[in-house]
Amino acid sequence: MNNVLLMAFGAIFIGFSPIVTKALSIPPTLIAFYRFLFGSLCIFVFMKIKGHSFEAQKVKSSLPFFALSGLFFSIDLWLWHRSIIYIGAGIATLLANTQVFYLVIYDRLVYKSRLKWTFYPGLLLALIGITLSSLKFVNFNELDENMLGVIFGLLTGVSYAFVTVFMRKGVENFKGEGPFPIFAITTFAALVSFIFSLGEGNF
Repeated sequence: MNNVLLMAFGAIFIGFSPIVTKALSIPPTLIAFYRFLFGSLCIFVFMKIKGHSFEAQKVKSSLPFFALSGLFFSIDLWLWHRSIIYIGAGIATLLANTQVFYLVIYDRLVYKSRLKWTFYPGLLLALIGITLSSLKFVNFNELDENMLGVIFGLLTGVSYAFVTVFMRKGVENFKGEGPFPIFAITTFAALVSFIFSLGEGNF
C-alpha cells in the first residue's frame, strides 16, 4: 500500500483515540497501559514479519534515551487521558498539540535554528485560538475539574515535547535499522503505565 495512504489511515485512527478514551469507563491510566501494550505487540509482530532484527551492541547506547522517551510518553497519556475526561476530547487534544511550540523553543536554544518571520504571526494566531477555545474552562478562583483539564492538557504538550526530544537523541545513537526505536519506546511506556496502574490500584 502507498506510504501516504498508510500515514493517512494512521492519522485517522489516532484521531479517534481521544474519542474512544472519553467513551470508555475504565481508568485513564489503564487505557494508556493497554494502548501501549497492544501497540508494542503489533510493532513486534510487524518486525517479525518483515524480518527485522537487532543486535544488543547496536541498541545499547540508544536504550537510555528510548527509556526516557517511554517514561515521558506514559506521563503524556496519563495527563492527556485525564484532560480528555475533564474537558473533552477536542480541547484536550488542542492543548496537547502545544508541544510544537515547546519543540521550537528547544530547537532554537539548543540547535540555534533560525525561524522564518512567518512563524511569529502564526504563533500569535495559534496562541489566540488556543486561549479563546479553552477560556471557558479557565477558573483562577477554584481548581476544579475544568481547570485541571486545562492544566493537564498543557502539561501533556510539555511531556510530548520531551518524548520527541529523547526519541531524537535515541535515534541519533541507534545503529540498527527498522522500527525498533518505536518498539522500545512503546514497550518502556507500557511498563511504566503498568506500574502507574498498579500504584493506583486499577488492576
